[in-house]
Amino acid sequence: MEEAFAEFLREKRIHPTKWAQGLSEAEKTIHLEAFRALGRKAYEQRYLFYFNRWRKLYPLSEDLSV
Repeated sequence: MEEAFAEFLREKRIHPTKWAQGLSEAEKTIHLEAFRALGRKAYEQRYLFYFNRWRKLYPLSEDLSV
């Protein structure tokens, strides 16, 4: 996973490793390509509705090794 996208997920309080494990390869590819193509701000605006769901499914704990 791209480091920029992983950092973006952390800022949204979403655990990047758990996120990557929870999605199919196709879903991950779509989101990574959209992030690259749209840029950070446009991606956030377009996919905002996913973030609350992802926060519940893949919460960012204090210990990032989890």
